[in-house]
Amino acid sequence: MPPADYASARSAPAAAARPRPEHAPFHVTVDGRPYLPNVKVEATSSATSSISVARAAVLVLLADRREREVPALEDKISQLTVTSITGGITNALFRVEGLKGVLVELPESVLVRVFGAEGMIDRDVECSTLASLCDAGVADEFLGRFSNGRVEGWLEGYRPLDKKDFHDPATSDGIAVQMAHLHARYRVPSHLTAHHNPARPAMWTQLHEWMRQALGYATFRTERDTARACALNLGQIETELTHLEESVVPADAAVAFCHNDLLAANIMRHPSTGHSQLIDFEYGGVNYASFDIANHFNEFAGGTTEEENGVPDYSLYPSTQRQKAFVRAYVRAAGAAVSAAEENERVESFLKEIRAFVLANHLYWGLWAVNQAAMEGCDGFDYLTYAENRFGEYYKGKELLAVASS
Repeated sequence: MPPADYASARSAPAAAARPRPEHAPFHVTVDGRPYLPNVKVEATSSATSSISVARAAVLVLLADRREREVPALEDKISQLTVTSITGGITNALFRVEGLKGVLVELPESVLVRVFGAEGMIDRDVECSTLASLCDAGVADEFLGRFSNGRVEGWLEGYRPLDKKDFHDPATSDGIAVQMAHLHARYRVPSHLTAHHNPARPAMWTQLHEWMRQALGYATFRTERDTARACALNLGQIETELTHLEESVVPADAAVAFCHNDLLAANIMRHPSTGHSQLIDFEYGGVNYASFDIANHFNEFAGGTTEEENGVPDYSLYPSTQRQKAFVRAYVRAAGAAVSAAEENERVESFLKEIRAFVLANHLYWGLWAVNQAAMEGCDGFDYLTYAENRFGEYYKGKELLAVASS
């Protein structure tokens, strides 16, 4: 199975240790793309890091070519332009430009993604899943992988959305259409069903696993962070998780392959054509469709950029009118034509489910943030502030849902 093929490549010491020229390191082909397990990038802000990023991009792009003997390769790599891309807090992202100067057949620019969140995401499964999504025409280009990251196509002319863009009706409805196409058209291939079981939504498994991890941390990076984590009262969060599973979230909600992380930075839009492209499927998996929509609605509030530093603005949460318009665009794009009455019934049913999944989504990312704080600390991004805000919004939402149901 392809995810296992990555592990097999890493455990091939004889082939990997064989002397090779620097421009042609050991590689294997997994999911139809090169994998260079011995090429690693140090993602810092230094000039050395820029060269490391550029070299990884070039080596991946040249891996399956006969024209490996590119004259003055190191000089050409040093002339490439490497730019850090903002927007993500899990991974480090870089644009590498000028690649046609290395070899004319190469693309002019690529995106290099250096993985973060070590231990939180199975990168072998993620990369095989991304390859499948690309082959199905859902995701864009996955060009190859190195030890701690991968090389992706550069979406020329596109720009990442800002959360304020979510309030533009055309943009919002376009996102609904792309989400509906993902849910309705993509099917997990047989070699990935062991990791994305179509009959078992991943939400509860992930929530309980992150809950277990969060409860296991006795101390955090600093005494202050340890005290802040203690104040979150994770024991009560565990009780709330049980309450959600047993009494709030519908067990018969529709299931699909979901993105699960449609914040603004994970949606690219072309300003001329208006086309939206979903990117960064690292949290993708079989889940409840309403969870994916609920997650997107919560992301209207932001809070995940370096500038926001863990403080969402829930006054930006979509209005009831915008929620209905989004779900209506989703329903129309997802399936066969239905009568106006049936469409209205589907919209109302989705909205009812979404209100419950909004609560689960707050616990989902709140627990994620606690674990990130324990593993990475809060210097670069205040994960514990983010967790506090997500848990706080959960309790507010719980009260509102109880009032609405009474």
